[in-house]
Amino acid sequence: MINRIVVGAHYGLKDWIAQRATAVIMAVYSVLIAAVLLVVRPSTFEAWQEFSPMVSSSS
Repeated sequence: MINRIVVGAHYGLKDWIAQRATAVIMAVYSVLIAAVLLVVRPSTFEAWQEFSPMVSSSS
């Protein structure tokens, strides 16, 4: 049998706050990436390569 001690109204509050904070960070990051892509608008393969220099090409 599992004995769980319930400590009151704040049970799990830190986990819930951490989850919401992470969701806000991810939402802000997604909006920023979308805005950058809308402004830059890379339309060719070469433009995408300039946009993300971290990706290496095989040629």
